[in-house]
Amino acid sequence: SSAVMRKALMTDTKLSAQPKVYKHGRWWYARLRLAVGTWRGFSTHVEATAPKSRGMAVAEAMQARVDRGLPPIDTSPGAPALVPDNSLTVRQLMERFLQQYDRGRIKDLADYREAFLIDARRWILPFLGDRPAVQVRPADVEAWIAWLRRDAPVGNPRKGTEGRRGYAAASVNLALSRLSVLYTWANRIDLLSCRNPVAGRERFQVQAHEDYYPLAEVHKISEHDEKVADHLARILT
Repeated sequence: SSAVMRKALMTDTKLSAQPKVYKHGRWWYARLRLAVGTWRGFSTHVEATAPKSRGMAVAEAMQARVDRGLPPIDTSPGAPALVPDNSLTVRQLMERFLQQYDRGRIKDLADYREAFLIDARRWILPFLGDRPAVQVRPADVEAWIAWLRRDAPVGNPRKGTEGRRGYAAASVNLALSRLSVLYTWANRIDLLSCRNPVAGRERFQVQAHEDYYPLAEVHKISEHDEKVADHLARILT
């Protein structure tokens, strides 16, 4: 029996190789031992500025998947992250969202991502982009809303509105919805370990003369924030 045990331990040792991590460009990479016995590098998607221990934790989880005959990273929709990455800024979190977000209810995912990016660039990233995502609190959201309402540049030289500042309530409601979707997604896949700072924040009442949104945009919003969508639908029909 001892010989069988030693053989089993030797077999397990061969299968469970110790991965190595190294920096390459922006990311920590994991050097994993594949089932065929060769080694190959894979991105951990952990920023190279993060501690090596974070990259190693992800690499070990990736190696464990390979040892079970699975791909290094589970890329199926809604798959959990290997470990939370609380070092991400809101801008970096947005980049991950645009790369990884996938939801079957959205008919044109590329169109949805493009619209999301446009909105993020004008509403979210100028004020919150460089802040650590886990450090954004409800008070920061209130400061951001105040900026959107009073100081955010909205002028368009082609329309003769250059210098105009402050978005209407309908735009701010959609901006809140976008930020909420971002945090909801990150928490659902365990990419962050913090509460959604938009949770519980009431939306503004919208007057019929305020910002216009195409009906197609309303349908996109309705997939994530039914309260906002219903209100916008009422003022557009």
